[in-house]
Amino acid sequence: MRVAWEKGGEADLEVLTESRVVLVSTRSSPPGSRIDGTLRLSEDSASEGASSPVRFKIHSCRREGERFRLEGRPIDITRELLERVRAALPAKPE
Repeated sequence: MRVAWEKGGEADLEVLTESRVVLVSTRSSPPGSRIDGTLRLSEDSASEGASSPVRFKIHSCRREGERFRLEGRPIDITRELLERVRAALPAKPE
């Protein structure tokens, strides 16, 4: 699942819970910042509900090669969106 940032760039969504988000992004975002974007829920942009606006508060940003690992928490996420993302994300081994 991908997030397109409002100020350019994009990120792959790795983890999303009510209190935690992990993304691998083409752009950095300093700790304490808020970053806004659009979550693409479906590759079919013509389908209804194919994208949703998202906001995250960033707690940590680490460079990983050419990209950045952003960790933080979602702001104002709905239960409906959270459930749709959980259903679409592959399960991570513990």
